Amino acid sequence: QKEVDDIEERHQPVVVKTLIAPAIDHAVGFFAQRQIDPMARPRTVNMHDDDARAATDMLRYLADVERFDDIRPMFAFDCILKGIGAVFIGGGEEEGSIAEILWISWDRLITDPRSRMPLYEDSNVRGFATWYPVDEAAARYPKAKDKLKDMSRNAPVMDEFHPDLPQGFTCSYQNEKRVLVVDL
Repeated sequence: QKEVDDIEERHQPVVVKTLIAPAIDHAVGFFAQRQIDPMARPRTVNMHDDDARAATDMLRYLADVERFDDIRPMFAFDCILKGIGAVFIGGGEEEGSIAEILWISWDRLITDPRSRMPLYEDSNVRGFATWYPVDEAAARYPKAKDKLKDMSRNAPVMDEFHPDLPQGFTCSYQNEKRVLVVDL
């Protein structure tokens, strides 16, 4: 505090260097720099070697197709900065797709607040929430098309101070109707 007072007496601006941001950037960069080569190991040696090789080939193909090297730094940043990160690995929606890998931002993650395990193994609820324009949500979920259109008709206008934090399940922002879709 004495240094700050001395600087203010000389009518100089106080310059504060943050040491946390470079440390976080270093950690995320280190994590991103380490190349991971997915590999499946056989359960019993010499008996399941061919199965392990096939699984390894599938994992490597999936990592290449889904750009896993682009997802890893975003996941690492969430883990280091926010303390929680999530990646969804599931069946691909496109025809001919084996699976998909989606990075889920920490603020879109839905978990059981009463879970006691650090990785939510005992959680009853796991999922993520995404805001979609109504037309895109209707194309993605054709069975719910009429309900989505009805919900969006009475959508409240979003708050100017928090444009990315609507208060309900539907909203209207700059003439675009949007709906919150929760995947569990």
